Amino acid sequence: MEAFRTAILTASIVGIVSAFADFAAPGESMKKQLKMIITLVLILSLFTPFIGADFRISVEGIDDLSDDGSYESLNRNFTDYYLEQTNSGIERALISQLEREKIYADKIRIYSELNEYNSIEITKAEVYAENLSDDTREKITDLISAALPDAEIVFVSEVDSEAQ
Repeated sequence: MEAFRTAILTASIVGIVSAFADFAAPGESMKKQLKMIITLVLILSLFTPFIGADFRISVEGIDDLSDDGSYESLNRNFTDYYLEQTNSGIERALISQLEREKIYADKIRIYSELNEYNSIEITKAEVYAENLSDDTREKITDLISAALPDAEIVFVSEVDSEAQ
């Protein structure tokens, strides 16, 4: 009988608070959200005396999920994919920019990483081309440096890449 009395008293108090909150709410959209929250509180407060004073919502195994390596693996896979797609886009853009200047490289490879703020940092650009004149190398360096100011620019011939 005590639980029933507590539930009635709680419902009455929540009803009074609900009436005051409904009256004081500034707008219609706010009133809808407020009514939904108050209804949830009312339902929870009505059932709590019958369930018991030690009512707690707990999720079993939540600690096991945090220790699971699948989140780390998923995060790492997403980061790798994100960097790979970004690098690929930058490589295509640089190749087309060089072609507009009538400079042809076999391939450009971009190396990047995420910093602590999840921003991409381009660390290195490898230009694969053979038999480039010093003037052409300088033009390539200037174009890539303008697009990627913090990147180290390295020229690699096909012979060098096979040795790696």
